[in-house]
Amino acid sequence: MKKLRNRIWAVFAVFSVTILGIVWGFQTLAFNRLYYRQELARIETLGNDITEEWKNVRFSQPVSIRFYRDELPVRIFNAAGAKTTDTVGVASDPDPFGADQFISKYEASGNAVYINTVGTKGPDTGFIIFGRKIANPIEPDNSLYVYIVDPLGPLNSVRSIMTQQLVLLGAVTVILAIIIAFFMASTIAKPIVDLTDQASLLAQGDYSVRFTGNDITEIRQLTDTLNDATEKLAQIDETKNTLLASVSHDLRTPLTMIKAYAEMIRDLSGNNEERRREHIGIILQEADWMSDLITDILEYSRIRSGTMNYEMRVLDLASLTDVCTERFSGPMVQHDRGVKIDWCNEGYFPVWGDVVRIQRVINNLLDNAIKFSDPGGTVHIRIRNDEASGTVWEITDHGPGIAPENIDAIWDRYFSRDIGTPRKSGSTGLGLPIVRGILEAHGAKYGVDSKPGEGSRFWFSMKPVQEDSEQV
Repeated sequence: MKKLRNRIWAVFAVFSVTILGIVWGFQTLAFNRLYYRQELARIETLGNDITEEWKNVRFSQPVSIRFYRDELPVRIFNAAGAKTTDTVGVASDPDPFGADQFISKYEASGNAVYINTVGTKGPDTGFIIFGRKIANPIEPDNSLYVYIVDPLGPLNSVRSIMTQQLVLLGAVTVILAIIIAFFMASTIAKPIVDLTDQASLLAQGDYSVRFTGNDITEIRQLTDTLNDATEKLAQIDETKNTLLASVSHDLRTPLTMIKAYAEMIRDLSGNNEERRREHIGIILQEADWMSDLITDILEYSRIRSGTMNYEMRVLDLASLTDVCTERFSGPMVQHDRGVKIDWCNEGYFPVWGDVVRIQRVINNLLDNAIKFSDPGGTVHIRIRNDEASGTVWEITDHGPGIAPENIDAIWDRYFSRDIGTPRKSGSTGLGLPIVRGILEAHGAKYGVDSKPGEGSRFWFSMKPVQEDSEQV
């Protein structure tokens, strides 16, 4: 498996070699051609410019004129002037043809513009010849000639110089590539190596690890994602540990009682039907409590871990309350306490929520109110619309109430109004924590108003939806 640092170095090495190869290929294959085209365009442009300028020149009969333009020797002459010996720059100016030979070649070509190349001493030296016939403003019947010679430079010497520069450029490029690759490897590879080391700690079960990155956007996003995943794994692990601890702790007591009463049936009450029935009733009661406890623990664990699924839709709180109150209408459900439920469906109260979960909230609050009401008492349920709070659902009991110092604690796990002993009332101690988790997931507000000896009022409020929404 190749390391990222080595890959970065390899990429930069290939990049450097590729650039050098392109430059070398340009020098070897294309330099001569490009240089020739450039010089050809230069001399042709110069000849055309001189031709246009000559139209405005007015002086005596020209025989032979020599001057320099763009460092190139230019001659303008007539047929007679071609035989004239010039004294200015004759020895130094290159002239592969001579004027007489140029005129004969020009006339033989039959072209208005004559351009040709002539080699001299070496394979990379020579001349570009430009010639053109122009009008004679003094003697229209005797045309003039423009004759320009462009000596091509010694390309071998130029190529040799460029090769030396290319070698120097290649060395500098390789050194820069190594330096840049080193810094990029440190910038990119090192954070990834650190993330790998931190991920190894996470794989070993260390959920306290925190991933750190740098200012590169992708690495920062990866770091944030890994930190979020670590937090969720820590929550799941905590939920698992809590579940195991809760199950092992909370099931111990009912299992012990079931075992004890089963032994009593075997050893003491086997022939006493009345006592046997009492003992079997206690066993069934403990079994029911164990079933409720396991259900509450699993639901509470899903809420705590964020894995609870919610199917949100429009629901009617009033209709849902009807369903819940019917469940508590029988005396068996009311624990033979004779508690009455004061509830009257007075309209349609649509809200946005999960039907099953909100029903669970109402059931828990109703069960809680009945358990803590005085025998023969009444619990009151009301639903109302409030401009500030939205749709408010509330239930009031006339039980013992809650001490002010315990108001906040009642929403905690395993807390009961019977301090520290939720089993006294048959409660699992998870009803209100489940209510809190579901309501918070719905974005609902909730609370309790209570005074010792006067009872308690539990309430929650949800945002209403439009009345023309589909009812569920």
